[in-house]
Amino acid sequence: KYVKPRDAIKYIAKAKKEVIISAGTVHTPQILQLSGIGQKSLLEKLGIRTLIDLPGCPMFFSMIQHEANPEQSVDNVEHSPSDLFTNATWDAECKALFYSSREGPWTASSPNSVAFLPLSTYTDRAEALLGAYTAQEPGQYLRSDSEPVVIAGFQKHHQILLNRLASTHTAAMEFIWLTGAIRGVKMPLSFSIAHPLSRGFIEINSTDPFAPPIVDQRTGSNPVDLNLFAEAYRFGRRLVQTPAIQELVPTELKPGPSVQTDEELLGFARDSLSTMFHPVGTSAMQPREIGGVVDYNLIVYGTRNLRVVDASIMPLIPGTHLQSTVYAIGEKAADIIKASGKDYY
Repeated sequence: KYVKPRDAIKYIAKAKKEVIISAGTVHTPQILQLSGIGQKSLLEKLGIRTLIDLPGCPMFFSMIQHEANPEQSVDNVEHSPSDLFTNATWDAECKALFYSSREGPWTASSPNSVAFLPLSTYTDRAEALLGAYTAQEPGQYLRSDSEPVVIAGFQKHHQILLNRLASTHTAAMEFIWLTGAIRGVKMPLSFSIAHPLSRGFIEINSTDPFAPPIVDQRTGSNPVDLNLFAEAYRFGRRLVQTPAIQELVPTELKPGPSVQTDEELLGFARDSLSTMFHPVGTSAMQPREIGGVVDYNLIVYGTRNLRVVDASIMPLIPGTHLQSTVYAIGEKAADIIKASGKDYY
């Protein structure tokens, strides 16, 4: 059933071959749960008949990337790309330069620079941080009512993440030097933990399909994440002290020079975390017995003709932005569907 925008009429669409859900990490599990596919205890609470008990459906198997922005102001800057919106004369000069030689500020994107860094690159405490993660009990920082299959899945992820974070070939942190350095105006550094250890969940709270689902990111629920951010702040401060940045005469605004101890930095991280809007894992492609929702053909477990094709199938967030990976999922899904032998034309 569906309705069109601003149209109260309900329509019914029937599929002869198969159904493909591609509603994204937030709304794909919502549709599945409303249809009777999901954690049985949740569905029964709302009076929805359970067609397929899939406890992994409401869980974020990989948490949304978290971001925290310390801020710097710089004084020794004549222009930055943000001035293009406030200085018409300079904007015209830059436009002319771009069309004459493809050079100048018109070639700049929002960040001035981006780097994806392994853990051991930005902190000398990598071994201690990974040791703290290793010592955690399985499911210790998961939601208290997590099903056994969800905990089993997290145990698998636990070892994968330990191996990745210990590697010098895996991005553990995304560092962004943001544009916008106007004289005397703040210029944030952005740190994003690429493989956070905290886990959240998405679940319906109503049988109304137009009611938004509950999205609980449980940001920083695993304390190791906060320590990863504290080390990222220290890295940012070391970077700002390099001669190239010192030429810009930077001044730290947030968290401020007085914030130095572990507890102070952890407190700032806890209070300032936000999301990078890269959610995955609510319909994870992994074995059903460890909380998987779809198989390697993207078929929802317990069905024959229902596939999921979006970022929700990724059991772990990649060490990058999601866009190109989602494109790859779509291309691969097309190949899988064409190879299934069903005639769609």
